[in-house]
Amino acid sequence: MPFDKRENLKSAILKRKARIASIDAILSRPASSGHGWGYKPSATGRQNLAEERERLLMSVRDLEQQIARMATVRQSTRPATKPAVRPVAPLQDEADEKSVSIRVARKLADPEGSPSMTVREAMQALSISKATTYRWLNEGRLKRVSLNKPGETRKAVRISTASVKHALEKTED
Repeated sequence: MPFDKRENLKSAILKRKARIASIDAILSRPASSGHGWGYKPSATGRQNLAEERERLLMSVRDLEQQIARMATVRQSTRPATKPAVRPVAPLQDEADEKSVSIRVARKLADPEGSPSMTVREAMQALSISKATTYRWLNEGRLKRVSLNKPGETRKAVRISTASVKHALEKTED
C-alpha cells in the first residue's frame, strides 16, 4: 500500500473538524447545574474546550496550507534529478530550520558517519509529525537507536539514519 500524504492530511483534517463539531455541540449546552442528563462542562471545562477548539482550528488551517503547498509543488515543473533531501514543512524559527535542514542533509548524505538522528531531524527529513514519527517507531518502520549508558534512567530517543533514508526512499516510490 503506497504512502499518500495528501490522503493522510485530508483524514487528519476530517478528524479535527469532527472534534470541533462535538466541542461546539457541548459548548452550546447550558452550563452545568449539578444534576440532569448529559455532559455539561463547568466554567473551567468550558474554557478548556474553547482552548482545545482554537488549537484544532489552527491545526486545520495549517494542514490545509500544507495541502495547498503540495498542490503548488505538483503543478510546478519537477527537476530531472531527485534532490538529496525532500523539501519539508517550515519550523517555527527560520535560523533553527536552516540548521536542522543542514544537519539532516549532512546525515542523510553519510549515514555511516552519522548513524543516528534526533526525532526532530527525522520529522524534518520525512515531512511527518512528531506523533507519526513515534507511531512509525512503534510499527517498526523506523529503527530506534539506544544511546543510554548502563544505569541511566533517561531514555534518549534516537532514530537510525539508515532507517530514515530507507523510509524516505519508500515514500518517494
